[in-house]
Amino acid sequence: MEFKKVAHIYDQVIGAMDYEAWSEDIKFLINKYAKKKPNVLDASCGTCSHLTVLEQSFNCTGSDVSPEMVEMGKSKVKCDVFVKNIRKLDFKKKFDVILSLYDSLNNLKENELKKAFESVYNQLSKEGIFIFDLLTLKSMKEMNNYQIQAGHVEDYSYIWENLYTTGVWHWTFTTFIPTKKGVYEKHVEEHKEYFHSVDDVKMLLKKIGFELVDLHDTYTMKKINDETDRINFIARKK
Repeated sequence: MEFKKVAHIYDQVIGAMDYEAWSEDIKFLINKYAKKKPNVLDASCGTCSHLTVLEQSFNCTGSDVSPEMVEMGKSKVKCDVFVKNIRKLDFKKKFDVILSLYDSLNNLKENELKKAFESVYNQLSKEGIFIFDLLTLKSMKEMNNYQIQAGHVEDYSYIWENLYTTGVWHWTFTTFIPTKKGVYEKHVEEHKEYFHSVDDVKMLLKKIGFELVDLHDTYTMKKINDETDRINFIARKK
């Protein structure tokens, strides 16, 4: 998913999360599974909200497919941030840990997810760690409970529409942006997120050469269950 005009209000609307607490959980996982003093790449960094915390403890780099998100994120961190597609990572150096958080990989269809996993595998150092999360089917289906949301942030007005169909969460974000002429410009972005089952993800990771070392609920850090909304996967390059 490549955010464009939405990038300017992403943190206030879509990205309104407790990133500090979430990043502390990711920090715990990195310390548990990666080697000491790892080089960390957040390959779906968005506006760098996780990196603001993680760069205080690790040597970090950020990348994202959206130039607009990268531009917003650069002002928040000291580390380098690049515009790159997770399916086509081409850094000259290897990383000990690669992250893809906040259901970024749900934006990819199955064949695209395979390319992303292969790209990450090739960019990791020997026995490097890949930490990512995916939405559960329960979480996607519940998006129908929030079909239309609207609000006003800074000078922007927005309408956020959600719809779940079989295996796909469709969402449309319409922004109304003021111009110097005193009128508002309308911008519409349409996005889709795709469900990937745990079994399919396990099979794909194994086929590429990863070893799945942990699987748990993102928010509770405990075993997944019927109430889990988001799943953390921790895989090691063999």
